[in-house]
Amino acid sequence: MEKEKVWGVVSIVASLIVLFSAMWDARISTFVAFAALLGLGVWQIISQRKEEHSDILKNVGISKDKPDLIEKQAKEKAEHMQKILNFLAGKEKITNNEVENLLGVSNATAERYLNEFEKEGVLKQVGKTGHYTYYKKA
Repeated sequence: MEKEKVWGVVSIVASLIVLFSAMWDARISTFVAFAALLGLGVWQIISQRKEEHSDILKNVGISKDKPDLIEKQAKEKAEHMQKILNFLAGKEKITNNEVENLLGVSNATAERYLNEFEKEGVLKQVGKTGHYTYYKKA
């Protein structure tokens, strides 16, 4: 439901509560009116904060629409994998550090990409761990 419609419905309900409570007792009427206005104010603040939060997430590229985010990440990964293959076209081996520098990714991400190529049979790891470990074409 649109925000304006919800605001209108809540306002009408609050007004009706105030009207009917006025029939009983002035103190009850005042209390109900205060509670209704307080509730409307709190609801308005919460709605505004949710919108601001949503806008902030959109500005940094995060959306509530997970399929869009997943598609974006998959596309970025495919582009990165292609860059690695293009880099390897003129070389026989590649290191984790070269992938990090080429793509501007973390050590862990570079390692995941290289391990994926290893699982696919494109690369073979030479060395177990450390500075002298590299991947060569399989």
